[in-house]
Amino acid sequence: MSSPKLKEVCLSKILVLCTGSIAAYKTAELVSGLMKQNHEVQVALSESAQKFVGAATFEGLTGRPVLTDLWQSGQMMGHIHWQRWADLIITAPATANTISEMATGQAGHLGAALFLAHDWKKPWLVAPTMNHQMWHHPATQMNIKTLQNWGVQILTPETGALACGETGEGRLMEPEQIMALIEKHLHATKLLRGRRILVTAGGTSEPIDSVRVITNRSTGQTGIGLAEHLARHGAAVTLLRSQSSREPQSPSARDITQQVFATFADLQKQWHGQLQETWDAIVHAAAVSDFSVVPQSGKLSSGQLPNLHWTKNPKLVEEPHKISHLQNCFLIAFKMTATDQDHQRREAVQSLFQRSHANLVVHNDLAQIEWGTDRHQFSIHDAKGGEHAAKNRAQLNEYLTDRALKYWEAMT
Repeated sequence: MSSPKLKEVCLSKILVLCTGSIAAYKTAELVSGLMKQNHEVQVALSESAQKFVGAATFEGLTGRPVLTDLWQSGQMMGHIHWQRWADLIITAPATANTISEMATGQAGHLGAALFLAHDWKKPWLVAPTMNHQMWHHPATQMNIKTLQNWGVQILTPETGALACGETGEGRLMEPEQIMALIEKHLHATKLLRGRRILVTAGGTSEPIDSVRVITNRSTGQTGIGLAEHLARHGAAVTLLRSQSSREPQSPSARDITQQVFATFADLQKQWHGQLQETWDAIVHAAAVSDFSVVPQSGKLSSGQLPNLHWTKNPKLVEEPHKISHLQNCFLIAFKMTATDQDHQRREAVQSLFQRSHANLVVHNDLAQIEWGTDRHQFSIHDAKGGEHAAKNRAQLNEYLTDRALKYWEAMT
């Protein structure tokens, strides 16, 4: 259950979309629990859901007429109105068919139209339930991935006895767990809304001549994904990304202010310009070249080895703590190592803490990275010696957001 402080913060308007599954009885428990937490709740029932639970049940729980039809009298623009009204929307339970309709942009009934009218500045949670074979089917997993890429939060189903008599992954998450996750997302969105956050992402490219460059293998995916995650929760995000990185693709991307850099000099100029502003948090995830090359004009001959002249680049991450108006800014630094010696990894992290005065250092080692995939492992360190593991970028995003929220709460 939420603490009184969190309960007060999270008093919100919640739209609950219930679709046709035998697990729909759990939705009644969920709605009852949300009402007890003093949230305002509006329920929408799909046509198939009404075969399992009645509208009268939810009207009795919420004191509101239930939405049942896109063509319902008095609700002709309901799919627009209720999207604007809600602070958070959840589909629970979400069947395989519902997930497919959401991922393919159908709009022939109330639930589908609600999703197409979604305001991506607020959370949409989906709690799936289905047979385990249906859950693991490639079509379902592809649809789930599509929704996740758009910013939908998937509440992974549990493993256990299923209504069909089989056992496996596919049970709807228990109402108490769903309530806790709803509270968490509402809390994050309310505290992040309007926070000014600067994110850097991607690798610099240092020209050798007018054609060739020296660069690194950074894709920028970690920083860009975090920028999208923060914008999705209402933060005012400015993203400095490399020209070789992908553009943010989720619907929240339109709310991200972007600047593109190529070389270290480009990034340094943009960085210094942004540090004149006031930020609530800075996430320096860019893979910045330690050295630049003094470039030669034209194209070097391929018949001889070039004689390159190097200059050492300053560490940009060491600059924010020296600026007075950024003293209370929450700084997240990133460190990559390439060693199998644990003590060397820890020494590298501690050295970065000392030089940058960061609040958190996100570390990964070259051996833990599968380039071009989401199978990255991270260890997140704080200045007091605490350490937390994240198995992928999604877990990293959630943990970093949670730590920033706790920092801001402590500051108030």
